[in-house]
Amino acid sequence: MSDDTGIRVAAPSDAPAVGRLLYRLKRQYGSTTITDEADFVRGAMSSVLEAIASTSNVVLVAEFSEEVVAFVDFSIRIAPRAGGRIGALEEIYVEGGWRRRGLGSALWSAGRDALRAKGVLEIEVITSMAHPGQRQFFATATKLEWYAAVHRERL
Repeated sequence: MSDDTGIRVAAPSDAPAVGRLLYRLKRQYGSTTITDEADFVRGAMSSVLEAIASTSNVVLVAEFSEEVVAFVDFSIRIAPRAGGRIGALEEIYVEGGWRRRGLGSALWSAGRDALRAKGVLEIEVITSMAHPGQRQFFATATKLEWYAAVHRERL
């Protein structure tokens, strides 16, 4: 899946870079209390590696000049109500200086293609009402159909 966009399937060696980008995403939205990036990356490393290795995830990175500057992670599950596999966007993040260059849209498109190749029939995305930039991106970069609210309980 590598081409002139710099987008490719993530490898285990990308895990530290994906962890750093994940930390920046979570700090941007205030969804982590960890203030040290290195501590966060160490703590996230096993789950990042597991996602990269899992056949139930699609993790792609955008790399330029040997630097990972963006990533997307989708999970895949079986949903009988949908008649098969559903993909769920877990995270998408583009480093600040690389935004507004079409990388997010390119990652989304490449992720859709990868999910389709794995037999996924539909993609679900949960966005936060607190972060209108998420909805703006998805309204312009995708063909999502808004139909429901999501409620969740942390266990």
